[in-house]
Order: sequence, then C-alpha cells, then structure tokens
Amino acid sequence: MKRCFFTIVCVLSIFLSFLIACRSTTKKSEEMLSGLWAIDTISLLNENVMSSLSHNLIAFEDGDKCTLPQFDWQGATEGSWRVYMKEGKINLDIKSTKSTFNRNYEITFFDDEKRKLHCMTMESDSMLIICSKGLTAYKK
Repeated sequence: MKRCFFTIVCVLSIFLSFLIACRSTTKKSEEMLSGLWAIDTISLLNENVMSSLSHNLIAFEDGDKCTLPQFDWQGATEGSWRVYMKEGKINLDIKSTKSTFNRNYEITFFDDEKRKLHCMTMESDSMLIICSKGLTAYKK
C-alpha cells in the first residue's frame, strides 16, 4: 500500500513539474515575443516576397493583439496571437482575416551578436520569416 501511494505521488510530482516547465517556457516566450519586430527576410513558397510587403514591421502587443504588414496592400493589418508548446517546440498561432500571415509558425529565438540584436525565425508549412527585435536593449 505504501509503495503504491509513493508511486502515485512520484508520478503526480513529475507530471506537475512538466506542466510548470511548459507554462514557464510559454510565459518566457510570450515576454520575448512582445514588442516590435523588423522583418529582415521573408519567403512564401520559397520565393522572396519582401518587396510585396506594405512595410517590414510586426508588432506583438501584450495580451493577444498584433499589427501586421499587408501583402500587395491587401488583407488585414490587425490580428491576434498566442504562443504554445507542441512536441517540445515553441509555436506561434497568428489569426487574422484575409491575411497572408494567418498561420501557425514554429518559432526559434537566437542572438545576432555581430549586430547586437535579438532575432527570431518564424517557420510555417509555406512561409519563412527572419526578424530582429527593435526598440530593445540587447542583453546576452
């Protein structure tokens, strides 16, 4: 009986630790993502589409609002976003009506030490975006 109780307590402790770690990673990712990002490169279906953007900025506001550029001056410029973990990877879901950015992305944060910028890669099934964070002090 004691062994069974001990086993249950261990399993519950491991499960709770996993949930807390996932929530902590999601929260840190949300904090890192919040703010203004400059799109350095963007490709859709392996084709460079940078010249099709109305501007090269994406703003992720606290909460769930985001401001997006338009493609060929069409589509929505506002949307919502959320970060979640899937299979141990950080994912970003952008929802926006009639916007090319309306998709799920796997995101990776990295530092560009040469330019002293925080950067991010956003990759979906058909789009690849590399951004650098603006208006933020670079901290390694």
